Amino acid sequence: MFDYHNYLALIAAICAAAKDGDADAAEDLGFLRDAVKNFVGYVAAVDLSEVGIDTAPGLLEGEALRTEVTALDRDRSTHHNAAIASAGAINRIAALYGVGKIYGGDPEKRREVAQFCMELTETLFRNRR
Repeated sequence: MFDYHNYLALIAAICAAAKDGDADAAEDLGFLRDAVKNFVGYVAAVDLSEVGIDTAPGLLEGEALRTEVTALDRDRSTHHNAAIASAGAINRIAALYGVGKIYGGDPEKRREVAQFCMELTETLFRNRR
């Protein structure tokens, strides 16, 4: 679902536009950076949520436990919603630069977006410099 080639092509296209004097390119690059932060942030929120849910019963009980688990779930959902919004938007900005889709799934399908976020995170980690 994550097209790394198109992702790199989009970065190159935006950077080229910036060098050519396109005033909107810097804003577009910032948008891309924020979108990627949303994708990686969702993966981190899932990780922290799972750790929190696993460990909370050892530290809390009753209403305090329910409050903590609810807060963890709400945080994960908030990050997921941000990732969903970014998945559709990132493809729209790619199209503006003549680049193919970066997210190859359906933004309406939450599980597909979740899988995309994990693929993107794994790919960026694997190809880090």
